[in-house]
Amino acid sequence: MRGHRLTKNTITASTSRHAALKIATANADLDALEDAAILAASDWIERFCRQQFALTSYTVYFSPGHRDHNVIGMKTLSFPHYPLVSVTSLHEDADRLFGTDTLIAAADYFITGRQLVLYGDGNTREFDAGERTVKAVVTAGYATIPATLQTAFR
Repeated sequence: MRGHRLTKNTITASTSRHAALKIATANADLDALEDAAILAASDWIERFCRQQFALTSYTVYFSPGHRDHNVIGMKTLSFPHYPLVSVTSLHEDADRLFGTDTLIAAADYFITGRQLVLYGDGNTREFDAGERTVKAVVTAGYATIPATLQTAFR
């Protein structure tokens, strides 16, 4: 079982499920069965989509210039987790110590969808080539599961 998974409360409340299934009253046995089915379905959907949908913090390392398909043109980092909500920290360090002196200021980049893009002076700022030399701590996912995903569970 995975640690981060959608819960019945984030997908749909039991009253909504009962209304959708035309069940007049609550039934503890049926609720337990529904809960188990929803957890199994949410786990399957997240594995199929290769995506955790709940809001989660991630630490991701990038290797600019080393065939890292998640680095686009040495200026853009493409994250496997989306949508990006915030960046806690972004470091670039050839020694991979990632101390406070290697922190990239938030004013030097912006996020859009699943990407982080460097601003730079006159578009000249790029990540230096190196293996696992960029470390990003980000928050990605949904605080509230979108209605389209909730509907998939009904």
